[in-house]
Order: sequence, then structure tokens, then C-alpha cells
Amino acid sequence: AVAVPLAALALAGVAQLPPRYTASARLMVETPRLPGELAPPLVTVGPAEELARIEARLMTRDTLLDLAREAAAPGAPGGIFAGATPEEVVAAMRARTEIRTEAGRDRAAVMEIAFSAADAAAAARMVDAYVARNLETSRADRLAWAADAQACLEAEVSRLATAMARHEAQILAFREEHAGALPGDLGFWRARQSELAVRLAALGAEARGLAAEQSDVVAAYKATGRLPASTVVDPGAAQLARLRDDLAGLRAVYAADTPKVRILQARIAALETDLADKAGGAADAVLDTALVPLRSRQAELAVAAEMATTELAALTATIAAAEANRITLTALEHDGAVLRAAHDAAVSARARAAAGARIAERDQGQRIVVIDPAVVPERPTGPARTLLALAGLVAALGAGAWLAVFREVTDSTLRRSADLERALGITAFATLPEIARPRRTGRAGKVMATG
Repeated sequence: AVAVPLAALALAGVAQLPPRYTASARLMVETPRLPGELAPPLVTVGPAEELARIEARLMTRDTLLDLAREAAAPGAPGGIFAGATPEEVVAAMRARTEIRTEAGRDRAAVMEIAFSAADAAAAARMVDAYVARNLETSRADRLAWAADAQACLEAEVSRLATAMARHEAQILAFREEHAGALPGDLGFWRARQSELAVRLAALGAEARGLAAEQSDVVAAYKATGRLPASTVVDPGAAQLARLRDDLAGLRAVYAADTPKVRILQARIAALETDLADKAGGAADAVLDTALVPLRSRQAELAVAAEMATTELAALTATIAAAEANRITLTALEHDGAVLRAAHDAAVSARARAAAGARIAERDQGQRIVVIDPAVVPERPTGPARTLLALAGLVAALGAGAWLAVFREVTDSTLRRSADLERALGITAFATLPEIARPRRTGRAGKVMATG
């Protein structure tokens, strides 16, 4: 008796449940239409990663509230969530939205967006809003990535160009500062250094030969009182006159500090000294006259050796400075080459970024396309009324059976002789059968007992 009203209540509740319509749409990540060799992507995002990123952004609170407002029916502010608080709207949107993705190796990346509502048109409008927001967000992201990449690379090219100009100015200033000791002339300076070393060796050898010859002349004259036969005695006055004439001619052509003028001046000074000494001591006049050419040549060699030594010392210092400058310049030029390579790479990347931006604007790169748009469902997808009705009937029958068992277990009324014997400890001597009456006022039969 109890199960019947419970079953009726369950059936009535199932009949009052509102219908549920589910609309869905399918989207796919489309591969770039141009080969990667011709148009390398600016940002490498895998299809599965892109779908996961989009799903996470669609389920944010602000996005769900915006979609709920956008999908509201015209003339009905709030749509299917009219009167609900923002938190209730977000909770309902997440409960009614189902997003499934399929992605893997050698498989297309597909996303299915489904939404359930009591109104079929409202469910379709919500799915359309999801799809539109998905496509809009995906394209906006691609354009934003392209713009960010271009701006970043443009700034990098500008920075590298400024660094290159500053570095080139630094190299130029270094070259100007060390113009007299640059490594480009090292070959010439080393050849000149070798020439000077050979010349100094030759001058030394000649000077030693003249000194030996002078010693031989002096020794022979002191031993014999005569000069060796090979010694040529030139009249000093005539020689001095010729040298002075030569000096006058050289001064008309060369400057006073040129090597030729200085050497000739040294010869004249030596000859004048020798002639003065000869005039003071007549005994050694013949010997002194014979030694004039040797002493004059020795003076020339001394001046030449001094000049060569000075030039060689300066040249050695210049070569050392040039070697040090070569190391510095090599380091500076290496840094400049690194900057140029980085600048060229940045320029190339900027060009690729510009091409990528044009590709993104024309939707020729990786993008999301709709392969199955949402349609207004014709039949409700829920609730499963038959299944719920059967479940209600089973629950009602179970509840009735439980109540019957419970009542039987908890009822303490004495209805049988065995109950009397067990409860009071007396034995029944007769049992009256149930007598039919117009109205039933008691339980089946009464038991009479005697003590």
C-alpha cells in the first residue's frame, strides 16, 4: 500500500523534469599551408598544446561570463541564466560545458565543444559563442605573436646596429692613436730591421779593418821610419779643399741634418784636426798625413753606426708596440665580426618575422578551422525519462517492502497463541476464528486464554 503512492510521486517527478538539449561543434588545428622551408613559423606551438591552451582560456571566469552575455537571446537580458549571480553563472557554465580533444602522432588535432540547455536554440547559440571566441582568440594570438616578434627583432637590429657603429668608431680611434705602430707594416719593419742589423755588422767589420790597418801603418813607420808601400799619402790641404767644395754642393741640395751632410762634416772636422796637429809637430807630419784618410773613414763609420743603431732601437720599439697593437686589434676585430654576424642574423630573422606576420594576417599558417558547426538539436538528449521512471518504481517498491518489514518487526500486538505463550507464559485453550462484519474494527481473530 505504501509503494503505490511512492511510485506515483516518482513518476510525477520524472514527468516534471525539463528537457535537456545538447549542441556541439568540432574544430581542427590545420597545418600551415606553406612549407616550413619557405615560411618558418614565428612561434612553434604543437596542435595538442594549442588546444589545451585554448581550453584553459575558455574556462576562465571572465570568458565564461562574457560568453553567457553574448549567447543571451535577443530581448532577454541574461539569457538562460537570468537572475543568477556571476558565481552561479560560472558554475552552471562549467557544469553544462564539455570539451573533448583528440590529438596524437599521425592524427589530426580535433576539439569538440558541447553545451547543454533546456532550450535547443540557446544551446546552439552558446556553442556558436564558444566557437567564435575560440577562432577570435586564436587569430588574435597569432597576430599578437607576429607583432611582438617583429617589435623584438626590430629593437634587436637597432641595438646591434648601434653597437656595431660604436665598435667601428672604437677601432678607428685605436688605429688613429697608434698610426705609427700598426700591424699592417710589420713585414716592412722586420725587413728593415734585418737590413740594419746586416749594415751594423758590415760597419763594425769595416771599422775593425781600418783600426787594424792604422795599427799596421803606425807600427811600420815607427820600426822603419817609412810608410808601407801600400799607403797612399794624399796632400791634406788639397783633400780638405775638395771636401769643403763637396760640402758646399751638398748643402745646396740637402738639409743640414741629412746623413750625407753630417758624414762629410765629420770628415772635414777630422781632417782639420789632423792638419792642425801636423803643423804643431813636424816629426810626425808624414805619419799624420798618411793616417788622415783612415781617420776620416773611421769618423764616417762611427756616424753611420750611430745612426743605424738609433734607427734600429726605434724600429725594435715600434715592432714591439705593433705586436701588442696587433693582439688588441685582433680582439677588437673578432668582437666586430661577432657583432656583424649577430646583426646579420637579426636582420634575417626580422625579414622572416615580417613574412610570418603577412602569413598570419592572411591565415596561411597554422590555424583552427570549424569542421562541424553547431546546429539546433531537434530532439532532447535528456533526461532519460524511461530509465528514471523505472528507477523510481524500483525505489518505491523497495521503500514499501522495507516499511512492511519494519512494521512487522516493530509491531508488539498479540495475534497468535504462540505470541501469548511467549509473552505471558500461559497456554491458550481456544482460538476464535475471524468473523465477517460490515466494518472491520480489529485484527484477524481474538485469542481467549485462562490463567
